Amino acid sequence: MRILVTGANGFIGSYITAELLKNNYKVICCVRDVESTRKNSLLQK
Repeated sequence: MRILVTGANGFIGSYITAELLKNNYKVICCVRDVESTRKNSLLQK
């Protein structure tokens, strides 16, 4: 199943994204600032 997470580089969004990836979901992330994704290694995959 594919899931869209908006605000994936935010506080809550990053935890939701991590849990979804741990449970083998395919995650599509939307972020406001692409540069801030460098801080979160999960979003770089």
